[in-house]
Amino acid sequence: GNVQGSGRDRGHGTAEKKLQLRIKKNLEVRGITLQRGELHIISLRGKVTTAEKALAYVKANCPREVGLFFIDPFYKLNAGKDENSAGDITFVMNLIDNLGTAFDAAILYSAHYSKGNQAGKDAIDRISGSGVYGRDADTIISMTAHEEDDCFTVEPIFRSFAPMKPWVVRWNYPLMERADELDPAKLKKAPGTFEAQYSVDQLTGIIASRTMTSGEIERECMVTFGMSDATVKRFLKKALKQGKVEKLTVGLWKGVTA
Repeated sequence: GNVQGSGRDRGHGTAEKKLQLRIKKNLEVRGITLQRGELHIISLRGKVTTAEKALAYVKANCPREVGLFFIDPFYKLNAGKDENSAGDITFVMNLIDNLGTAFDAAILYSAHYSKGNQAGKDAIDRISGSGVYGRDADTIISMTAHEEDDCFTVEPIFRSFAPMKPWVVRWNYPLMERADELDPAKLKKAPGTFEAQYSVDQLTGIIASRTMTSGEIERECMVTFGMSDATVKRFLKKALKQGKVEKLTVGLWKGVTA
């Protein structure tokens, strides 16, 4: 979600203790008692590893009855990889799929937003890095800062299930609680920001009068504006309808000069 902090805990053990305290407090408030062996925590805080090594270790050391893996945060698996590279992120996603298949388990992971205010973007476009993040997941649950302090709009996106309307939650330590009295459409905006962050004109400015492949357009729009692959594809369709680009063949586009 769009919740960020800074700084580091002093020491690997301190981070683990804080996590244990957070879990303990949540269980107490919810009235849940965990039995020994129901929750397994593998902490990589302070360790330098790769997705290959980390997931191989998990695969070799977790009980076979595990039904859900939670990776938090995903970007920590990207050591040596480029989070903006579709190829690199697809490689890591395939490793995660392999883990889920081996255990017949679901995979849940957290991802961070790109920098800056997120109100002008579609929910699927807020995730930092390659558009693969948005395309690969079966379910995306986006949490974006609401205009009300300590509140967040929750927007679920499903591949295979019926859509759900967004709702608002309020942070009330140690839990998030529903705030149904708030309008989920009222996202927090940057000071002086009233318009969407991206536009068709930004995309057509990139193409100008050139001939470019879809991949070239996506890469330049990502580097220049932080625009996701999904947004580029949507704007290409709009630009084509508006007569601002020509589609020469599959995956090849040309800008139209006025």
